[in-house]
Amino acid sequence: MQAGRGMLAGFEAEDVAMVDPEGFPTSPRGGRDVGIGEPDDLGMQSQMDAAIAASFAAQTGAGMAQTDDDLLAQALRMSQQEEDCRQRQHLREQQEAELAESVLMDQMREQAAQEQRAQEAVVEQSRLEEERRRAAELEATRARVPDEPPAGEQGRVAIMFRLPDGKKVQRAFRSSEAVGCLYDFLDVQLGQESAQARYRLVSTMPRQEFVDRGKKLTEAGIQNQFVLMVELSKDD
Repeated sequence: MQAGRGMLAGFEAEDVAMVDPEGFPTSPRGGRDVGIGEPDDLGMQSQMDAAIAASFAAQTGAGMAQTDDDLLAQALRMSQQEEDCRQRQHLREQQEAELAESVLMDQMREQAAQEQRAQEAVVEQSRLEEERRRAAELEATRARVPDEPPAGEQGRVAIMFRLPDGKKVQRAFRSSEAVGCLYDFLDVQLGQESAQARYRLVSTMPRQEFVDRGKKLTEAGIQNQFVLMVELSKDD
Protein backbone atom coordinates (compact mmCIF):
# COMPACT_ATOMS: atom_id res chain seq x y z
CA MET A 1 0.00 0.00 0.00
CA GLN A 2 2.86 2.34 0.90
CA ALA A 3 4.57 1.51 -2.39
CA GLY A 4 1.42 2.43 -4.36
CA ARG A 5 1.12 5.78 -2.75
CA GLY A 6 4.72 6.47 -3.56
CA MET A 7 4.27 5.70 -7.27
CA LEU A 8 1.16 7.96 -7.48
CA ALA A 9 3.05 10.78 -5.87
CA GLY A 10 5.83 10.29 -8.36
CA PHE A 11 3.49 10.58 -11.34
CA GLU A 12 1.95 13.73 -9.96
CA ALA A 13 5.38 15.22 -9.41
CA GLU A 14 6.36 14.30 -12.93
CA ASP A 15 3.26 15.95 -14.41
CA VAL A 16 3.87 19.13 -12.46
CA ALA A 17 7.49 19.24 -13.40
CA MET A 18 6.87 18.90 -17.19
CA VAL A 19 7.11 22.55 -18.29
CA ASP A 20 9.16 24.17 -21.01
CA PRO A 21 11.95 26.65 -20.32
CA GLU A 22 9.60 29.63 -20.81
CA GLY A 23 7.19 28.34 -18.20
CA PHE A 24 4.51 26.83 -20.54
CA PRO A 25 3.32 23.31 -19.71
CA THR A 26 4.35 20.53 -22.01
CA SER A 27 2.36 17.42 -23.03
CA PRO A 28 2.69 14.73 -20.45
CA ARG A 29 3.87 11.28 -21.42
CA GLY A 30 3.07 11.49 -25.05
CA GLY A 31 4.04 14.90 -26.28
CA ARG A 32 0.38 16.04 -26.83
CA ASP A 33 -0.93 19.32 -25.37
CA VAL A 34 -3.63 18.86 -22.79
CA GLY A 35 -5.13 22.32 -22.84
CA ILE A 36 -5.68 22.71 -26.61
CA GLY A 37 -8.38 20.54 -28.44
CA GLU A 38 -7.99 19.51 -32.12
CA PRO A 39 -10.42 20.94 -34.83
CA ASP A 40 -11.56 17.50 -36.12
CA ASP A 41 -12.67 16.46 -32.71
CA LEU A 42 -14.71 19.67 -32.33
CA GLY A 43 -16.49 19.19 -35.72
CA MET A 44 -17.44 15.61 -34.94
CA GLN A 45 -18.70 16.70 -31.57
CA SER A 46 -20.91 19.40 -33.18
CA GLN A 47 -22.43 16.91 -35.63
CA MET A 48 -23.17 14.49 -32.82
CA ASP A 49 -24.80 17.25 -30.81
CA ALA A 50 -26.99 18.26 -33.80
CA ALA A 51 -28.04 14.66 -34.44
CA ILE A 52 -28.94 14.20 -30.79
CA ALA A 53 -30.95 17.44 -30.84
CA ALA A 54 -32.80 16.42 -34.02
CA SER A 55 -33.59 13.02 -32.60
CA PHE A 56 -34.82 14.60 -29.44
CA ALA A 57 -36.97 17.11 -31.38
CA ALA A 58 -38.50 14.33 -33.49
CA GLN A 59 -39.48 12.49 -30.33
CA THR A 60 -41.05 15.54 -28.74
CA GLY A 61 -44.54 16.90 -29.52
CA ALA A 62 -43.31 19.73 -31.78
CA GLY A 63 -41.32 17.37 -33.95
CA MET A 64 -44.08 14.85 -34.25
CA ALA A 65 -46.55 17.62 -35.12
CA GLN A 66 -44.26 18.87 -37.87
CA THR A 67 -43.92 15.35 -39.25
CA ASP A 68 -47.72 14.88 -39.27
CA ASP A 69 -48.19 18.19 -41.11
CA ASP A 70 -45.68 17.14 -43.75
CA LEU A 71 -47.43 13.78 -44.24
CA LEU A 72 -50.84 15.48 -44.46
CA ALA A 73 -49.56 17.97 -47.02
CA GLN A 74 -48.01 15.18 -49.04
CA ALA A 75 -51.25 13.18 -48.90
CA LEU A 76 -53.22 16.24 -50.06
CA ARG A 77 -50.84 16.79 -52.95
CA MET A 78 -51.13 13.15 -54.01
CA SER A 79 -54.93 13.28 -53.72
CA GLN A 80 -55.05 16.46 -55.84
CA GLN A 81 -52.80 14.89 -58.45
CA GLU A 82 -55.03 11.82 -58.60
CA GLU A 83 -58.12 14.02 -58.90
CA ASP A 84 -56.51 16.03 -61.70
CA CYS A 85 -55.59 12.81 -63.47
CA ARG A 86 -59.17 11.50 -63.16
CA GLN A 87 -60.59 14.78 -64.48
CA ARG A 88 -58.25 14.75 -67.46
CA GLN A 89 -59.17 11.14 -68.17
CA HIS A 90 -62.88 11.94 -67.87
CA LEU A 91 -62.50 14.96 -70.15
CA ARG A 92 -60.60 12.89 -72.69
CA GLU A 93 -63.23 10.14 -72.63
CA GLN A 94 -66.00 12.74 -72.93
CA GLN A 95 -64.31 14.35 -75.93
CA GLU A 96 -63.79 10.97 -77.57
CA ALA A 97 -67.46 10.07 -76.98
CA GLU A 98 -68.62 13.40 -78.41
CA LEU A 99 -66.39 12.93 -81.43
CA ALA A 100 -67.70 9.41 -82.00
CA GLU A 101 -71.29 10.65 -81.67
CA SER A 102 -70.61 13.49 -84.10
CA VAL A 103 -69.11 11.08 -86.63
CA LEU A 104 -72.08 8.74 -86.22
CA MET A 105 -74.56 11.59 -86.69
CA ASP A 106 -72.72 12.71 -89.82
CA GLN A 107 -72.84 9.17 -91.18
CA MET A 108 -76.57 8.88 -90.40
CA ARG A 109 -77.30 12.24 -92.05
CA GLU A 110 -75.29 11.25 -95.09
CA GLN A 111 -77.10 7.92 -95.30
CA ALA A 112 -80.48 9.64 -94.94
CA ALA A 113 -79.49 12.15 -97.63
CA GLN A 114 -78.44 9.32 -99.95
CA GLU A 115 -81.73 7.51 -99.36
CA GLN A 116 -83.64 10.74 -99.96
CA ARG A 117 -81.76 11.36 -103.19
CA ALA A 118 -82.41 7.78 -104.27
CA GLN A 119 -86.14 8.14 -103.58
CA GLU A 120 -86.28 11.46 -105.39
CA ALA A 121 -84.46 9.89 -108.32
CA VAL A 122 -87.00 7.05 -108.43
CA VAL A 123 -89.91 9.51 -108.25
CA GLU A 124 -88.37 11.71 -110.91
CA GLN A 125 -87.73 8.71 -113.15
CA SER A 126 -91.32 7.55 -112.70
CA ARG A 127 -92.60 11.05 -113.49
CA LEU A 128 -90.50 11.27 -116.64
CA GLU A 129 -91.66 7.84 -117.77
CA GLU A 130 -95.28 8.83 -117.16
CA GLU A 131 -94.82 12.04 -119.11
CA ARG A 132 -93.24 10.14 -121.98
CA ARG A 133 -96.07 7.61 -121.91
CA ARG A 134 -98.72 10.34 -121.98
CA ALA A 135 -96.90 12.21 -124.71
CA ALA A 136 -96.71 9.03 -126.79
CA GLU A 137 -100.41 8.36 -126.20
CA LEU A 138 -101.27 11.93 -127.10
CA GLU A 139 -99.30 11.70 -130.33
CA ALA A 140 -101.04 8.43 -131.16
CA THR A 141 -104.40 10.04 -130.41
CA ARG A 142 -103.55 13.09 -132.50
CA ALA A 143 -102.70 10.80 -135.41
CA ARG A 144 -106.17 9.22 -135.19
CA VAL A 145 -108.01 12.54 -135.44
CA PRO A 146 -109.27 12.89 -139.04
CA ASP A 147 -108.86 16.05 -141.05
CA GLU A 148 -111.74 18.51 -140.81
CA PRO A 149 -113.91 18.37 -143.93
CA PRO A 150 -114.22 21.63 -145.83
CA ALA A 151 -117.44 23.59 -145.81
CA GLY A 152 -119.98 22.35 -148.34
CA GLU A 153 -118.68 18.76 -148.39
CA GLN A 154 -121.44 16.14 -148.53
CA GLY A 155 -122.03 14.51 -145.11
CA ARG A 156 -120.27 17.26 -143.19
CA VAL A 157 -121.46 17.43 -139.55
CA ALA A 158 -120.64 20.54 -137.50
CA ILE A 159 -120.64 19.91 -133.74
CA MET A 160 -120.47 22.33 -130.80
CA PHE A 161 -118.74 20.96 -127.68
CA ARG A 162 -119.36 22.51 -124.26
CA LEU A 163 -116.36 21.79 -121.98
CA PRO A 164 -116.60 21.32 -118.19
CA ASP A 165 -115.04 24.77 -117.60
CA GLY A 166 -117.75 26.44 -119.72
CA LYS A 167 -115.67 26.96 -122.86
CA LYS A 168 -117.08 26.13 -126.27
CA VAL A 169 -115.21 24.34 -129.06
CA GLN A 170 -116.59 23.85 -132.57
CA ARG A 171 -115.37 21.21 -135.00
CA ALA A 172 -116.74 19.53 -138.16
CA PHE A 173 -116.59 15.78 -138.87
CA ARG A 174 -117.86 13.48 -141.57
CA SER A 175 -121.03 11.57 -140.83
CA SER A 176 -119.27 8.33 -141.78
CA GLU A 177 -116.65 8.75 -139.02
CA ALA A 178 -116.92 6.99 -135.66
CA VAL A 179 -117.92 8.51 -132.33
CA GLY A 180 -114.41 7.65 -131.15
CA CYS A 181 -113.06 10.39 -133.42
CA LEU A 182 -114.95 12.91 -131.29
CA TYR A 183 -113.24 11.59 -128.11
CA ASP A 184 -109.84 11.64 -129.81
CA PHE A 185 -110.37 15.25 -130.84
CA LEU A 186 -111.37 16.23 -127.29
CA ASP A 187 -108.42 14.34 -125.79
CA VAL A 188 -106.07 16.39 -127.94
CA GLN A 189 -107.89 19.61 -127.03
CA LEU A 190 -107.94 18.88 -123.31
CA GLY A 191 -104.40 17.51 -123.21
CA GLN A 192 -103.35 16.62 -119.63
CA GLU A 193 -106.85 17.33 -118.33
CA SER A 194 -108.27 14.42 -120.30
CA ALA A 195 -105.62 12.08 -118.90
CA GLN A 196 -106.50 13.04 -115.32
CA ALA A 197 -110.30 12.75 -115.63
CA ARG A 198 -112.67 10.46 -117.46
CA TYR A 199 -115.62 12.00 -119.28
CA ARG A 200 -118.48 11.15 -121.63
CA LEU A 201 -120.42 12.96 -124.34
CA VAL A 202 -124.09 13.62 -123.73
CA SER A 203 -126.91 15.60 -125.30
CA THR A 204 -129.49 17.42 -123.20
CA MET A 205 -132.62 17.60 -125.31
CA PRO A 206 -133.36 14.79 -125.01
CA ARG A 207 -130.64 13.53 -122.74
CA GLN A 208 -128.61 10.84 -124.40
CA GLU A 209 -125.14 9.44 -123.72
CA PHE A 210 -122.75 8.65 -126.52
CA VAL A 211 -120.34 6.12 -125.08
CA ASP A 212 -120.15 3.56 -127.88
CA ARG A 213 -117.10 4.78 -129.69
CA GLY A 214 -117.40 2.27 -132.50
CA LYS A 215 -120.69 3.66 -133.88
CA LYS A 216 -120.70 6.04 -136.80
CA LEU A 217 -122.11 9.51 -136.25
CA THR A 218 -125.18 8.76 -138.38
CA GLU A 219 -125.76 5.51 -136.44
CA ALA A 220 -125.48 7.34 -133.11
CA GLY A 221 -127.96 10.01 -134.23
CA ILE A 222 -125.46 12.87 -134.24
CA GLN A 223 -126.48 15.37 -136.92
CA ASN A 224 -125.28 18.69 -138.27
CA GLN A 225 -125.32 21.61 -135.82
CA PHE A 226 -125.36 19.17 -132.92
CA VAL A 227 -124.46 20.29 -129.36
CA LEU A 228 -122.67 17.86 -127.09
CA MET A 229 -121.82 18.34 -123.42
CA VAL A 230 -118.50 17.05 -122.09
CA GLU A 231 -119.61 15.58 -118.77
CA LEU A 232 -117.13 14.26 -116.24
CA SER A 233 -117.85 10.77 -115.05
CA LYS A 234 -119.32 10.68 -111.54
CA ASP A 235 -117.06 7.84 -110.42
CA ASP A 236 -114.06 10.16 -110.99
